[in-house]
Amino acid sequence: MGTTNLIAQNSVERHDLGVATSTATFARSIGGSLGVAVLGSIFSSRITDSMTSALGSAGTQFTSGGGQLSPKMIEGLPAPVRDAYLGGMVSGFRASSCGRGVHRDRFRGLVVRQIRATARLHRGVIVH
Repeated sequence: MGTTNLIAQNSVERHDLGVATSTATFARSIGGSLGVAVLGSIFSSRITDSMTSALGSAGTQFTSGGGQLSPKMIEGLPAPVRDAYLGGMVSGFRASSCGRGVHRDRFRGLVVRQIRATARLHRGVIVH
């Protein structure tokens, strides 16, 4: 069981466990979708900027078509194109790693609670 689900389940009354679990899962799903979209746009813009600044208008030819580059294809690129592409990738990774401090800071001030350790019978149904 994930830590987020465990925290969500221990923060609500027993009759709201399903709501808490589904809300945590839904929020994680939305967050993942937004994260992929934001990081994809950061990488795309960084690679485009790097290619156009290093190669001028010829750089837009490499970035306007979309598609995928395998490691073998990257190795086969001319040196200036490969360096511009890899420079854009490194720039994108650096830009995406700036958010780590924000995530670390959001956990400050959390309330420490004892985790429920037992299941009990409630109206003939086992409640965890």
